[in-house]
Amino acid sequence: MDAAWRKLGSLDGIAECVEQSNRRSGVGNAKWALAHADPLSESPGESISRYWMIRAGIPMPILQFEVRTSGGALLGRSDFGWPDLGLLGEFDGRIKYDDLVPEGMTAADVVMKEKHRENQFRSEGYWTYRWGWKEANDGPAFMSYLLERITRRGAVRLGA
Repeated sequence: MDAAWRKLGSLDGIAECVEQSNRRSGVGNAKWALAHADPLSESPGESISRYWMIRAGIPMPILQFEVRTSGGALLGRSDFGWPDLGLLGEFDGRIKYDDLVPEGMTAADVVMKEKHRENQFRSEGYWTYRWGWKEANDGPAFMSYLLERITRRGAVRLGA
């Protein structure tokens, strides 16, 4: 649904189809997906991650969260942001280091650029948690680990 919304600009046509199929198998799942769709989710991995976050009752992050310096300069964007906790989340699939490496760069260059970016985020008080398909495909373990990170960051921010 996330990808359909991005591509179509609206889910109105899909919602109408779902409503007309009210008694068909799978309609409940389609309604749930419609209710939770967000065009800011830019990849299947981000969408699946959000699914597990919703299932776990994890506070919903800001998608494509912009991290800025105290002076307002843009440092970069993170897939998921919980600014009140100083926490960022990044879904990284291997494609980012294989097929999507920009021309003139190597996978090692991409990794080093990300490390620099993450250090900049850290200098502004943000801790970054990264995961990939292995974690996203083990939903219960992913939910548990992310919930623990969020709880721990909340305790740190609250001074506990």
